[in-house]
This record gives sequence, C-alpha cells and structure tokens, in this order.
Amino acid sequence: MAVKFEPFVATESYKCGIFLQDSVNDEAMYMYYGWINYFIKLLSKPFPHQDLLSQQALNGDQQAWMDSFAHKYPMWLQHEQWWIVLALSCVIVSAIFTVVYALYRCCLRCCRRGRKARTTEKQYDGCKRTLFNFLIGALIVMNVFFAVALFISTQYNEIGIEQLPTRINNCIDDLNVYKRDTDLRIRKLLIEDVQKLNESLSTQIREAGTSVVKKVKASSGASIIDTILQKYLKARLAHDKLIKIRREIAVAKDQIARYPAELSRLKNSVMPDLESCVENNIDPKRTFCMKTLELFNSIDAFPLDLEFELITQENEAALNTIMSMDIISIFDFAEQAFRHLENDIVRKIEGKAALSLDAVKQIGDKLFSIAADISTQIRQVNFDVLYEPMSRLRDEQSTYQKYAKYSWYASLIIAGLFAFIALTFLFGLFYGCCGRRPSYYNDDCCIRSTGSRFFRCGIWMSLSLLTVLTIVAAGLMLVGANISNLVCHPLEDPLSRPDVLSLAERMVDLYGKHSRHSDFDIFNDNRTLTDVIRGCNRNDTFYQMFGLDAKYKLSKLKEVYREQFNAAVEELRDLIKVITPVDQKFQLDIDFKTLANSPSVNVSKINPRIMQQLQDQINAIDVAPRLNGYNEMTKNAQLPAEVAQALDNLNEFQLSTTQPLSHSLDEIMQDLLQLNDHFDFGSFSPADAVPGLQHARALLEVDFKGQMEVAAGEVIKSLANELDDYIQHVDNAVSTDVTSCTPVKEILRNSRAALCAHMVYPLNGVWMSMLISLLLMILVIMLSTSLIKLYNQMHAFPKYTVHEPSTDNLCSLATDTYGAARAKPMPYAMTYGYQEPYPPPYLGVRQIR
Repeated sequence: MAVKFEPFVATESYKCGIFLQDSVNDEAMYMYYGWINYFIKLLSKPFPHQDLLSQQALNGDQQAWMDSFAHKYPMWLQHEQWWIVLALSCVIVSAIFTVVYALYRCCLRCCRRGRKARTTEKQYDGCKRTLFNFLIGALIVMNVFFAVALFISTQYNEIGIEQLPTRINNCIDDLNVYKRDTDLRIRKLLIEDVQKLNESLSTQIREAGTSVVKKVKASSGASIIDTILQKYLKARLAHDKLIKIRREIAVAKDQIARYPAELSRLKNSVMPDLESCVENNIDPKRTFCMKTLELFNSIDAFPLDLEFELITQENEAALNTIMSMDIISIFDFAEQAFRHLENDIVRKIEGKAALSLDAVKQIGDKLFSIAADISTQIRQVNFDVLYEPMSRLRDEQSTYQKYAKYSWYASLIIAGLFAFIALTFLFGLFYGCCGRRPSYYNDDCCIRSTGSRFFRCGIWMSLSLLTVLTIVAAGLMLVGANISNLVCHPLEDPLSRPDVLSLAERMVDLYGKHSRHSDFDIFNDNRTLTDVIRGCNRNDTFYQMFGLDAKYKLSKLKEVYREQFNAAVEELRDLIKVITPVDQKFQLDIDFKTLANSPSVNVSKINPRIMQQLQDQINAIDVAPRLNGYNEMTKNAQLPAEVAQALDNLNEFQLSTTQPLSHSLDEIMQDLLQLNDHFDFGSFSPADAVPGLQHARALLEVDFKGQMEVAAGEVIKSLANELDDYIQHVDNAVSTDVTSCTPVKEILRNSRAALCAHMVYPLNGVWMSMLISLLLMILVIMLSTSLIKLYNQMHAFPKYTVHEPSTDNLCSLATDTYGAARAKPMPYAMTYGYQEPYPPPYLGVRQIR
C-alpha cells in the first residue's frame, strides 16, 4: 500500500485579520470612501522623488529635507498644485463669502432703518416660499447626511488611530507565526516524510511474500480458493453464532416466564399503600402519590415472546450442508503450498532488506542536513525589531497616545459644531413649513417666525466658523490626500505606481544592505522589490523567488541524487532475483473430485420483522425512560414515605428482573445483527470453481516462473513508485506550499487595512464631509436669508376686494330699514395701500329699498 503524505496542519492560527470583522460594514460609507479615493486619484500626481529627495534626505538628514523644501519648492508646489489650488479656493471662497454677506446685511439694515416693516405678503411670495422651502429642504437633508457622515467618519478615524498599534502588533505576531509554520513545514517535508517513506518501504518489503502470493493467485485464477474459504468461514461463523443465540434464547425464556409474576408481586406490594395515600391525604402529598400511582399503572406486563422462527428452514439446511462439506481438507495442500512459498520469499528477503533500504537512508540523511540548514536560515529572519516602535506607540504616556486623546476631543467638537448647525437649519425649515403665521401677540412658538430665528442663529454661527472650519478641512485634506496617494493606493496595487515602487526600492537599497544576509534575505543577489511583488502575484513561493533551488536542489532530487536513487532502485530490483525461484516447480494439489461433488446452496438474510419484534420487546420492558421523567418532575422535592418505599421496590425490581432480562434481549439482538452480516455471502457453490481451478493448476505448472516474475515485478515496481511519489511530493511542496507567499500577502493586506481602511480613509471622509457641508452651508445661508423675510409675514396676499359704502346717512341707525344703507367700512386692502382708492364701475353697492 502506497504511503500517503498528509498535509501540514498549523498549530497556531493567524489573528491579524480578525479585526477586519469590525471594519466598515455600512455599504453607504464604503461607497462614499470609494468615491473619495477616486477623487484623490484624479487630483494626485506621481511623486518625483528622484528630483525632490536625495539619499541624505531618505537617510533622515533634516538639513537635506530643509534644503529640498527651500531650493526645490517649485517642484513641491507643482506636485501639490491641484490640492493647493483646491485648498486655497475653499479658504478664499469662504472668507470672501463671509465678508460680502456681512457687508450685505449691514447695508440692508442701514437702508431699512426708519422704515416700517412690511407684514403682508406680495402677490407671488407664497410661490417663492414654497419653492425656496423645497430647495432648502433638499440642501438641509444633504447637509444633515454629511453631518452624520462626518460624525461616523470621526468615530472610525479615532478608533483606527487608537487601535492601530495593537492591530499592527497582531500582524507582526502573524509574521512570526508564518516563520514558525514555514520552519515546521520544511522539517516535516524533509525529515518526517522521509521517515514515513522508510517505514512504508520497510513494511512493504517485510510483506513482500504475502503481496507476491496474492498477485500470483490473482493472475493465475487461484484466488478462487480464497473466495471459497472466505464464504466457508462466514458460514462457520454463522453456524456458531446461531448455536449461541439459541442458548441465549433459552436463558431469556426462563427470565420472561418469571417477569409477569415479579411485576404483579411488585404492584400488589406498593399500589394499595399508594391508593390509600391518595384517598386519605391532601396536596402536596396526595399529588406525589397520584403521580407515583400513574407511574406504576404505566408499567404493564407486555406480552414477551421469543417463540419465533429464528432462521428459515432453508437457511438452516444450507448451513448444515456447508458444515458437512470438508472444504478445509480439499484446499489444505494447496494452501500449505502457498504458505510455504510465502515463507520462502520472506526468508530470502530478510537478508537483503537492510541493503535495499541503505540507499534510501543515505538520501534521508542528506535531506535531514538540508532541512537543518534551511531551518537555520529561516530562524535568522527577525521580525522582533518591529515590536519596539509599536510598543512605544502603545505606551499610554507616549506622544502618539496623547495625540489620539486630544484628536478625539477635537473630532467631537468639530462633529458637534456641524451637527448643531445642521440641526439649527433643520429646525428652522421644520417651523417654517409646519408653523402657523406669526401674529402681533407672539403667544405661540409654533409659528414661522420661530423658524426665521433658527435660520438667523444658524446663519451667524456658520459665518463665524466658516473660514476657520474651511482652514481645518483644507489642512486635513492635504494630510489625508497625500497619505492616500503615497501610501494607501500604492499598497493596494504596487505595480500600478512605479513612482512609489522606485522610492521603496531606494529605501530598500539604503536600509536593506546593512542587514544581516541570509538565504531568505530579500536584498541579496540584486533582487528588486518589483521582482518579489510579481512573483507573489504569480503565486510563486519564496523558495522559487529567492532562487534557493540553485543551492538546495529540492525540485531536482532525482537528478542530484541520481546515484543514490539508482542504487536504491537497483537494490529493490535485485529483490526480484531473490524472490523469483529459478528451478522451483509449483504443484496446486486439490481434490477436484470431492470439490465437483459438493452441492450448491443459497442463504438469505434474517426476516427484519423478527428483529423489529425483538426491539419492541426490549423497549417495552425498559422502565428507565418513564422513571427518568418521573424523577425530573419530582426533583428537589420531599417525597412521602409511601412514595419513597414504592420507588425503592421499583429499583429493586429493576436490578433483579428488568435489567437482566433487558441485558439478555440486547445480547440476542446484537448476535442477530452479526448473524445477519454473516449471511451476506449469498450463494455457496464450490463445484462451479472447478474449471477455474483446473486452469490455474495448469497455468502454474507450465509457467510458474513467469507468474512469479510478473508478480514480483509488480511488487518491486510499487516500491520504486514510493520513491517517485516522494520526489513528486517534495517538488509540489516547494513550488506551491512551503514558503508560500499567500500568507504574507494576506498579512500585508491586513496591515494596509489597519492603516488605510481604518484610519486614513475615515480621515478623508472627515475633510470631504466638512468641505461638502461648508459648501451646502453657503447655499443654505443664501436661501434662508430670503426665507427669513417670507417667514415673518403676518398676512397673506388678499384674494378678494371689499368696497367702502356711501357716507350718506351716517347717523342712521343700523336697524333703520327705510334709511340709506349703512356706512361701509374702509376696504381692508386700502388700509395697506395695495388697492385703488375708487372701485371699478361694475362693483357697486347693493341698496336696500
């Protein structure tokens, strides 16, 4: 049997990616950040680091940085021109708008000084108010949305800042876990799997005699003997099992006969006391006695009967017929000849087995040396130096933690200001749309003028903070956009940013050349970072990318260790000469006459109704389920004496009667199942095997040597295939599994998520939300200024005209029917100067005659 090399199972799991479960799950925010990243990519330019940063600057020389900013500022400005233009545009627009709006309001107040405020709407003021309400409503809803987005982004950003050191520390832990796993994979591949190969080869060589004999039997047709003997042995087992079952049934019948009497005696001893307890007591004692009485009434004398036909008469006759056959003696000489052949092969191989495995052991020793060398090189890779900066950042007294603390307060203040302004305008719109018209009495707050007051509050608060908040947003924009452009976007797709990739290679050349060199050093052999990234994208292993096969040659074991492999194969092939007898003849001695006269019989399985009937009886006498339910109901209760005595008697009945009977029936059931399995051979017809066995005897007598050579060749070929399988296993492992780049890619992806998705992208969401909210504020201020005047109007535009009556007979009483009409009051519209002083001719006054 070929050895199966099991895959390596890691003892530790990676925990770096666990925090991704707490990432931004809101689909809207995810799309929002994606749109911001697209916007940043549009305005960003490649970073000309070759022209801006010298080697001294990359090495941390502050004077080199200052000289770069001082002498190359046009290039810095050109690189940042679009962001600078956007930032300055936002600041200038906000400042100019603030000044212009303040001057406009001052001029407007000066022009209206001394004039009476108009309290009645003009003809189209209602339409204007409705239109402005619709426009400002859309703007305010958008402003509220971006205020909420600002608050969410600030929370994501602050949580990302706070947890960044811990998350990066987890990723460093994962790098160490990956290093340990890689070391263990190498040792398993080159040490443990070689040991497994040696054990498999040793086992197969020891069992070569059995294997050769089986193959000779199979090729010649003599394997029919094994089939017949196997069926005969099953029939014998079935016959013995049948005898055992009948003995068990006899014992069980005695127990069944005593079961009704014992159950009746139990009930007669306890039920009178329980019935008396029910009649003469009150709750709760009466309740317990009733439940116990119900328990004993549920135990009935189920009719138990084992008088069934265990097996059919045909099956029993078939078994007796098979037992009467002398099958063992018929094949005794043939089996002795095969056993002698097997023992002869084993005896001859014993002296050669050690020599056959020596060559394989030499290969294993060299692979062990390679594993030790690679393991040493892997352990020289040190990730522990990365823990020190993370531990400094995690220190509560560090500058980073203080910044995180104060930035938390600042973010809450900024988000609170935007939320307050957004809610102020929202309340103003709500009162303006839902409130009534104002009146002279000011006896109600749910009026439109309340909305105008909210608008005034929001306007002047926005104007006072507009420029300052724009400057803050512009500063955050310059920081977040540049980090995204120079760090996050290149980490997402390094090959798409050759400018940042070349900068990274310069830093690698600067800092990597001073590190300690090893076989797994990325900076050796003029290897570039681009080569490693492309190799990872091709799913190459580090073993392939670093060219380690030139040194260790694990993918060319058959070529490198050709002499050892050839020696091992030759030693194995020499076993054929040892196994194959040259001058020996084999005689298959079988009593064909007796075998031909053997009858043919058929057996069938047991009727399933018999086993179902037996199972029903087992379930019927089992008191345990009902007793368990009773105990569950009466748990932690003080039982009456009658109940306790009844339960003691029931337990005694179980121990003495029910359990032994149930045990006997269970044994019968298990033996019936085994007997049923023994009957699976179906038909037994030894006489049908005579032609095949005669052909096998003739074939072995004529070409026994050829049969042995073929069988031995197949066995030896399987041994040689073990070596080829291991070679292929090593080749596949070093090209796909061992030193795989996939875990490192995943760790770097999670590290990027900790920095970008959890900290930088929410920061971009902060300044983008601020800029959009500030732009919406300007539009809202412009619309709300017009709405303030419309909200303060007390009277609607008049739809109807009422004329003043004639002034004749002003002294007439109001009840004078015959006098002139009553004096008509002054038209309402004329009071406010909107109506002509004289009515049209067609609008007269009806006179009462």
